[in-house]
Amino acid sequence: MHILQIGNDVVHARGGTPLAIRDAQRALGGEIVSFTDPDLLPGAADGVLHVPHSSSWVGRRYGWSSAAGSAAADACFERCDVVLVHGLFRHHYGWAIGKARAHGKPYLVVPHGALDPYAFSYARLPKELWWQAVGRPGLRRAASVVFATARERDKAAARVTGVRSRVVHWPIEPHRDPPAGARERMRAALGIDAGHRALLFLGRLDAFKRVPELIDAFNRSAASNLHLIVAGPDGPSLTRADAGRRVAAPLRNRVHLLGAVYGEEKAAVLAAADGCVSISARENFGYALCECLAAGLPGLVGPGADLAPEFADADCGWLLARDDAAAVADAMTRFAGAPPEQLSAMGARGRDWVRRHLGLEAFRQALGATCAEAAQ
Repeated sequence: MHILQIGNDVVHARGGTPLAIRDAQRALGGEIVSFTDPDLLPGAADGVLHVPHSSSWVGRRYGWSSAAGSAAADACFERCDVVLVHGLFRHHYGWAIGKARAHGKPYLVVPHGALDPYAFSYARLPKELWWQAVGRPGLRRAASVVFATARERDKAAARVTGVRSRVVHWPIEPHRDPPAGARERMRAALGIDAGHRALLFLGRLDAFKRVPELIDAFNRSAASNLHLIVAGPDGPSLTRADAGRRVAAPLRNRVHLLGAVYGEEKAAVLAAADGCVSISARENFGYALCECLAAGLPGLVGPGADLAPEFADADCGWLLARDDAAAVADAMTRFAGAPPEQLSAMGARGRDWVRRHLGLEAFRQALGATCAEAAQ
């Protein structure tokens, strides 16, 4: 079976949806077409067929490309069996559905959290207009809608009617322990004493990740032995400098703003941490959180994580009913005072849960079955 995937800005510099698209290709093969911001194209020799956005206003805001610009991608529909359309609200969605229907090819829609009510809580009017004109008609003709978690599907239920849906967890690479001594070297570089606890936030500094709120909670925590590591690239509305200014002056030597980390450096940061924290407003899957769990880090996880109910019984961290500053500060204090053997046991259970539920082979079988069902 030949799979064609269509997305927006599928480049290595972006995580989340582009990472999921590459995971699907790794599992099932096939081709990827990306409608891509021209500023992201230099160095993008990555096996993806890139359709550059137009330089016009509609290209910059909506990812539109002219028919001439997308002509090279048309041939991909002639040789595919199933089309996966990733993400909503951009030009590629309507374009891909139109091409799939014109070629008589079944297609799956993968929302990646875009049908969460939170996604409609901002820029509401243009999103609702787009949904009525483009999004809903395209969704209703899909062979299936693919969600990353059961909670993501539940939250989208009001908008997904008259079409079947499937839940397919994205895969997580097995964690590889860093070289001996990496933990000690990273903690020494950051100035974290051996007897102190380090809590890691891993992810892009986007507004919905709520890093300012996380720092506010850290400012309120009563734990004098606790450090916070923030590792991830700047977002469009938040930088490391912005985040640093929110840290209370007496605590600035215990908050470490690292920027983006990759490869061996990321492995060392994971090794240096004793736990991880995620209080995002929404995480329809949460790659970074799962990566931390796979590394054996117990989690402080807010109610925005859609995957959390599925690992609740694993007892691999603290699942918070609230994520306001007071509640998160209290969880940080409890984490800082937990016995080492409790953290170790939680971490082991989290790593085991990821291994059993988020392996590549389970993903290949689940997504492959969903594609085969669509092609029948």
